[in-house]
Amino acid sequence: EIIEQKLQVLEKWPVNSLINDFAVDSIGNIWVATDYAGLKKIPVLQRYVERVSCIEQMTCLCVSQNATSGNTFYAGVASSYVEHCSSMRQIKAFKGHTCWDIQEDERGNIWGASNDGLLCSSDVLAKKATCYSHADCGFGRCLYFSQRGVYLGTTCGLFLFDYKLQKLLPVLNQNQQTISYVYTIRKLGGTVFVTTLGNG
Repeated sequence: EIIEQKLQVLEKWPVNSLINDFAVDSIGNIWVATDYAGLKKIPVLQRYVERVSCIEQMTCLCVSQNATSGNTFYAGVASSYVEHCSSMRQIKAFKGHTCWDIQEDERGNIWGASNDGLLCSSDVLAKKATCYSHADCGFGRCLYFSQRGVYLGTTCGLFLFDYKLQKLLPVLNQNQQTISYVYTIRKLGGTVFVTTLGNG
């Protein structure tokens, strides 16, 4: 019922920018990632929209949450943030990178699907991220963790960062070709689905 009330507030919100993503946190706040209007929060206990980002003209592309750590990640153009216990911090290692998705693995490493490839930082305060790329990689769009490694969906296909080999490898179809632009990677039930441009 509270979320329905918040969505009614959102319907009345004068949106003058594109909404890229939204998420509901563990206490019921709705977080909205927008183009050029930063990150918006619709608080669970109040009936107004609050601007969270202190950066003018910021574009926030994705909101993701880690249920284990309680961290919420905000992927953006040129800067990305993590929120934990109501404290917002910039992910320093991702500064200057456009990130489309940010996820935290079970070891606490922070991974980013960026226009430069796959980013990895061991800490929010680290100053530099390790960037993994491949000649055919394209721009990173989404992430998915498996026991073997990190899957990176890109504008040019699906790639796997193999933990053992410590390198990014293309995932090919039965014809030994990449599977085109990958939008999302989601697990539903016991099956992992990859949505693509032109290949279903």
